[in-house]
Amino acid sequence: MDRKAFTNKLILAMVSLVSVSFGLLAYLYINYNVTGNAFQFSIYQREHWSQRFYFFFDTVRYQIEYAVNTFKDADYRSFLGLWLPNLSAIFLVLFMMLRSAKKLNPAYMAYMIAYFVYVVAPTWLLSAPRYFAVAFPLAFAAVLLTEDKRWKDILLTTLFIAGGLLYLAVFVSGYPVY
Repeated sequence: MDRKAFTNKLILAMVSLVSVSFGLLAYLYINYNVTGNAFQFSIYQREHWSQRFYFFFDTVRYQIEYAVNTFKDADYRSFLGLWLPNLSAIFLVLFMMLRSAKKLNPAYMAYMIAYFVYVVAPTWLLSAPRYFAVAFPLAFAAVLLTEDKRWKDILLTTLFIAGGLLYLAVFVSGYPVY
């Protein structure tokens, strides 16, 4: 690659990186204009929803504790609406990341690792399936996991459709789905 082509690719990469951050910067600017603190949202998260960042394995630990306790207490609404979907999403995403790590674009894998930690780190996680639904590298991981066998594609597609329909049914039934 000649110098001019390299420079053009570098400029395009920099413009792409800068443009991605415009949404975040706009959000921080709005927070600053309204409250005087660009990170006021983190204070609101802590004060109103007990949200803090913590080591993500602790989130999995308490999610499992809540799942077991709500199941033992026959609180199936919370079990099916909150804890089972969260744990299923966390472990399915982790499995997909681990199984596709060698084949997935390294930049996508780095993004997924950072995204996974960010999603699973809050101290009061209620919406793991919703957060992971927009993690675009998972689509590429699914393709990589199923590319060599048609039955794997059918199995994964069936699993996703069944899980989505079950989650929809739980939501329509009025269970606490966030």
